[in-house]
Amino acid sequence: MNAMFLFNVVVGHVPLLAVLVFGFARLAAHRARLGHRTTTLARAGLGVLALVMALEMVWSALFPVLLGQSYLTPTQYGVASFGVGMVLSVAGATGIGLLVAAVIARSGQGGAEAAGDGLGRPVAEPPPDPYTRVS
Repeated sequence: MNAMFLFNVVVGHVPLLAVLVFGFARLAAHRARLGHRTTTLARAGLGVLALVMALEMVWSALFPVLLGQSYLTPTQYGVASFGVGMVLSVAGATGIGLLVAAVIARSGQGGAEAAGDGLGRPVAEPPPDPYTRVS
């Protein structure tokens, strides 16, 4: 296997790797504020996406080797490629679904009072209605 080919496979996955590492770091830094359910769902989602990325890198490096060995017919190569692609697609969608569930779980913890304005400040009460008569 050519070292340049492996380099190209790895370089193609560097942006996603950087996002995953940043996500794990931010999650560790804000674990106490996020709550147990949100942290667990987010870790699971990031973990699944990291696993999918690793499997995609292995598959990208392995597929040309399989083509060079000529153990399989072209139809079998197509079926193998389709099967691996489907498994990786479903796994990636699962990881994204877990991250979405973490966001939903976070927004359900205490409502607007717990969430604030997104900058750590509490949400202010609205002004009183001038048309409401108080007796």
